[in-house]
Amino acid sequence: MKKIIVAGAGFVGVCCALELAKKGFDVTLVDRNQPGEEASFGNAGIICNSGIHPLASTTIKHQLPSLATNRDTRFRLHWPHFPSLLPWLGQFLGNCNDTANSHGTAALSYLLRHSVSHHRELLHESNAIRYLNDTGWLRLYRDDAGFEDTKEERLRYERNGVSFRIVNAQDIAELEPHLIRQYAKGIWLDGTPTVTNPSAVCKAYTALFISLGGTFKQGTISHITQTRSGWELTTQEENMASTDIVVAMGASSPLLLKTTKLKNRIAIERGYHYLYQPLANKPLTRSIIDTHAGFVLTPMEMGIRATSAVELVAKHTRPTPRQINALIPEIQNTFPLGKQLLDKPWMGHRPSTPDSLPIIGPTPHRDGLWQAFGHGHLGLTLGPTTGKWIADTISGKPIDAQQKAFLPERFE
Repeated sequence: MKKIIVAGAGFVGVCCALELAKKGFDVTLVDRNQPGEEASFGNAGIICNSGIHPLASTTIKHQLPSLATNRDTRFRLHWPHFPSLLPWLGQFLGNCNDTANSHGTAALSYLLRHSVSHHRELLHESNAIRYLNDTGWLRLYRDDAGFEDTKEERLRYERNGVSFRIVNAQDIAELEPHLIRQYAKGIWLDGTPTVTNPSAVCKAYTALFISLGGTFKQGTISHITQTRSGWELTTQEENMASTDIVVAMGASSPLLLKTTKLKNRIAIERGYHYLYQPLANKPLTRSIIDTHAGFVLTPMEMGIRATSAVELVAKHTRPTPRQINALIPEIQNTFPLGKQLLDKPWMGHRPSTPDSLPIIGPTPHRDGLWQAFGHGHLGLTLGPTTGKWIADTISGKPIDAQQKAFLPERFE
């Protein structure tokens, strides 16, 4: 029996370990923290099957000069980190064209098409279905012009089978009657569910993995080494041998792969969130995004979570929560909220590739080394799908033509 180590216990790593255990492999999951404690803890909880639009686009290319000034709350660039970002930015800009964008949309649509059903399957198997909120989510626009700018996005939703409804001001008020701010138009993605406690769901998936014979070990991973019989992973506590290893450590993956002399292919996006006590008589029913300011409000088990958009920054730098702090007045003028429940904002890191597509599959010239990271804002969403793909491929299933868009070899 193959012995496989999965490095990283966020949604992607946990789901890779779980699907490999289902195939009968001897699987050990390793992380410095308990499962679901980093980026998988602090996200907006959206199973975003509608996330088919690559960030690299002609639209974003035209917006870069204004975004780079850090006056737009939807984006923040940490300028001291700019020189190290240049190689990534060069590749990103190279993908900001119609051809690359169409390719990316087709690839993401393929990868996302079963994301909701895969989660439903695991939520039932892990007895975590109570965390599913099936009311969809709302993309809200403050004026008609902002909505009209989404024409191409809506056409892509239609072409790729993403369920949505166009809603007007009255519809929005009926869906979310307690909104303070009035919005002109919206897109109700009625087939896009959320989970009300992402960390608890990740832990439930881990418990299912362990019930199938899997092992979880907590330890800080320092490096991996190729051996004659496979791979060795080293933590502060021990050395672990395996025939194969799956690197699924999100934003920390490049640092681990660097120990095998592989180059970094991602940039770090930071995300922040605040948590607010909900008012008993003014509930929020579903996730909403204010597309003008770029924040998301999501009703969760622990309160209403307010998440920020994108901050490009070096992973090791201290927290710079200016972006989300600037959003507080916008948030408070959008929905009635109770007490702020965090003294300071939670912070997490997302790994983003220059073509907006995750890195999934075997590593060229390093037999037995598998990569599963770079999911950007879609880590929670694509955890189960990525896990199934990794498990199938390690089991010998051929890689199909559409999966080739995500292979690590595209960066070689």
